Amino acid sequence: GGVAYKDAWEFRPPGIFWANYLAFLLFGRAELSVRLLDLIGLAAGSAALFVLLRDRFASPRAGILASLSYPLIYVPCGHWVTSQCESFQAPLLLWSLALWPLADDRAPSLKHCYLSGFLSGAAVLFKTPAIFFPLLLLVDRLLLDRRLGKEGRQPPLWATAGGIVSLPLAM
Repeated sequence: GGVAYKDAWEFRPPGIFWANYLAFLLFGRAELSVRLLDLIGLAAGSAALFVLLRDRFASPRAGILASLSYPLIYVPCGHWVTSQCESFQAPLLLWSLALWPLADDRAPSLKHCYLSGFLSGAAVLFKTPAIFFPLLLLVDRLLLDRRLGKEGRQPPLWATAGGIVSLPLAM
């Protein structure tokens, strides 16, 4: 009957609790509410896979195949593996990758860099080992900027870093 992080130690980050709270706010206080939010996340993850593969591999067919395969792999696992931290984290990480600028993009969108960082930072709030994902984004950005000869001018790097830390700092 206590409050996590106040009355008892809770080793999980607060992301799953926020997701459950959002589900209860949107759909009412029932188990079905969390499952509905999980299905919305599944659809968002499928959409991200489509965009990711369509853009990275220049293949709409690969995007369609991946976006259709994701629910076919996930749904048969049953109710005991759905609505877990990872199922809410996956769409955040997939969209973070889908929005990440391509390697040959000489003028990456600051908005995309920030959103990619923000989504990967939000994913860390579900499972802390995901911290390596935003760190890899920063390393990738540093290497891309170095290759393009932009070591001194790195707005995309700072936009990404700002996105990563903005939600955790707002807590």
